[in-house]
Amino acid sequence: MISKKGNIIFPFLAELKPNIQTYRSKYAAEFIWLAVGQFLTLLLSFISIKYLTSIGPKDYGLFVLLTSLTSLASSIYFNPFEQSYVRYLFENSSADDQQKMFLRKFLSGIARSVGLTFMLFLCIAAFSHFSSIGKNYVSVAAIVVIVLPLANQPITGMLNALRLRKTVAMIQVTEKAIQVMLFIFISKFVTLTLSLVFQTIGLVFLTSLLLRLYFIRKYCVGIQTPHNARSQLLAPTLPQQLFHFMLPFIIWGIFGGLQMNGERWIVESIMTTSEVGRYGLAFSLISSTAVVSNTIVSQFFLPFIYKAFSSKEESRQQEGKKLIAIYRWSIIVIFVGFACLFGFLGDDVIRLVSTKDFS
Repeated sequence: MISKKGNIIFPFLAELKPNIQTYRSKYAAEFIWLAVGQFLTLLLSFISIKYLTSIGPKDYGLFVLLTSLTSLASSIYFNPFEQSYVRYLFENSSADDQQKMFLRKFLSGIARSVGLTFMLFLCIAAFSHFSSIGKNYVSVAAIVVIVLPLANQPITGMLNALRLRKTVAMIQVTEKAIQVMLFIFISKFVTLTLSLVFQTIGLVFLTSLLLRLYFIRKYCVGIQTPHNARSQLLAPTLPQQLFHFMLPFIIWGIFGGLQMNGERWIVESIMTTSEVGRYGLAFSLISSTAVVSNTIVSQFFLPFIYKAFSSKEESRQQEGKKLIAIYRWSIIVIFVGFACLFGFLGDDVIRLVSTKDFS
């Protein structure tokens, strides 16, 4: 009777029990690399936040406002872009040349999208300068910091889809380690300012983008198929398939992106930029813990889920449904756990990773 009630109250236990052993042995090594990489990235992020907040609540508030544009653009377009290409990777990988053509299309799409986004923000910066609005902080370095993550994120998702977990872990840890070392080095000679922060992070993002491109290059170069036959490698309906898959993510991203980032601009409009900095620090702590943990689980499960549903076999699709069940309940446990943690220890954590001005 208790067992029956337990399964009613906690249905995920029934879903997990027959599958944990299978997935643990099958994917353990990949998950370990992914988790270790994200864990080290998390630790380095806390150190980085300590230096970022040293510029003071007001300047950190400006940093938070500008970088929220990255999250908004990612939610509306670049995350749907990544999801669609990861989804159809497995249906376009039956041959080596087909996969390479697919990845070339993926990278060219990123290049065009990021280029257009950069030009858009450059025009906004020019308008701000000539109209005397925000000319003190809307700079080329700030635009680089806003735009480059929009290229890094989809490439990271594709590297994970190609199951290069070790490579992704090394890139992410290297990125954060370089950022922290540069902050430490610069702080020994001068006081960190908002401008220096943007320049430093922009250099780090550019380095990490080059690293990602270096590792993905071998998966999209050296096509052996004759040039006149390459157009046949990918289905002519692929653009429509990608768009139809992206559309629900784009619709959700418009509202979700505004919901997740709009409140910073609301706080700035009715309070002060310093309060945005304090709010942004609290938000960064959530992003560096619960959201990073969510990213670990998402990056691990999604390639397997998409691959399962790309198969025509009923057994593989059933496996995909079981993976979704494990994924769903893992996310619930993560967010409930961190909600409890910050509910009891939030003030202590804020004082640990920043200055007394952020208390």
